[in-house]
Amino acid sequence: MWLFFRRNKLKKQYDNQLIETVSEIKKEYYQKKRILEQSIEPSQSILMEYKILEAKYFFYIKQLKVRKIRTEKLL
Repeated sequence: MWLFFRRNKLKKQYDNQLIETVSEIKKEYYQKKRILEQSIEPSQSILMEYKILEAKYFFYIKQLKVRKIRTEKLL
């Protein structure tokens, strides 16, 4: 019985950690997106960083959906 409660506690802990990570990645992603939109000719390094952040952000969003985590702040 106690194992069930521990499992829920760990799941909540990892869910909260995932939410924090997604919010950090989201902030960085939109910051790089804004830089790209404002720059006339963006450098290759900024484009590469943007693509990496985009992939990470959408991966984490997909993980939130798989784990059925609903946050109104992020989505």
